[in-house]
Amino acid sequence: YEGNGEYDKAEDCQKKALQISQIHPAKAHIYNSIGNAFLHNGKYDMAIEYYKQSLEIFLENLGERSQDVATCYSNLGNAYSRKGEGDRTIELSQKSLTIRLKILVKRHPDIATSYNSLGNGYENKGEYDKAIKNYKKAFAIYQVTLGTKNIKAAGSHTDLGDAYFKKGDIKQAFNCYKKDFDISIEVLGKNHSDVAIIYGNLGNIYLHKRNFDKAIEFYRSSLNIRLQALGENHPQTASSYAYLGIAHFDRSDMDQAIIYWEKALAILEGKLPDHPNTEKIRDALHEARQQRDKS
Repeated sequence: YEGNGEYDKAEDCQKKALQISQIHPAKAHIYNSIGNAFLHNGKYDMAIEYYKQSLEIFLENLGERSQDVATCYSNLGNAYSRKGEGDRTIELSQKSLTIRLKILVKRHPDIATSYNSLGNGYENKGEYDKAIKNYKKAFAIYQVTLGTKNIKAAGSHTDLGDAYFKKGDIKQAFNCYKKDFDISIEVLGKNHSDVAIIYGNLGNIYLHKRNFDKAIEFYRSSLNIRLQALGENHPQTASSYAYLGIAHFDRSDMDQAIIYWEKALAILEGKLPDHPNTEKIRDALHEARQQRDKS
């Protein structure tokens, strides 16, 4: 169910498995899987709670030098990254990387995952050169071990594009996004939530170029996929609404900007009330309302 993007069903199955299991290591794996389901569903605090329970059991039974422990640290880092907490992401991803470098072969895909998570942490903190350095390490390993037409490699390359975009290197960002779009469509199909991410990224490129019609076209494609794959109340759906609001604001269409930002804010205030992006949308919505009232 998780592989099909049916995260609610995956969550239900994991909870049933947890009720049956009484053996601690088995429970730890189930706690971790429940955390994954919550993460995909945008329930980041719940994901963190289950990852921590999984980590506690693994540490007690296996000790610090364990692949399962490294995975828990990595997953926790990913959850904190989704919450925009860069320092916590870096701390946990570094713990994961340290363990994996000791117990795995040098070019193992899981080591790439830790490098990629470190990149996420640095990107959250606005340290884009450090993010790019770690994303490149991750991609190089994925490319050798999994090949370029692999979704993990494509995802790492997309993250690299994000860092280039935020740094202001639009050409490099576009090259990353275009390559990853073609791979993702081929591997996942047109309606997967990961494809929605790249539609949104391409929308950002066109918004930067002030091609508002093209940007809105890509943002709407991203939104339609997310509504279908993730539902109305997912943080990633809120992200699509938010960027549609930005595009309409930048083209001076305040009424549409307000509509989209109100939808984004309604989701984020329920899911991530303390996230920096939630506050940004509150401020943007206030400004759009003021400009509309002046006109």
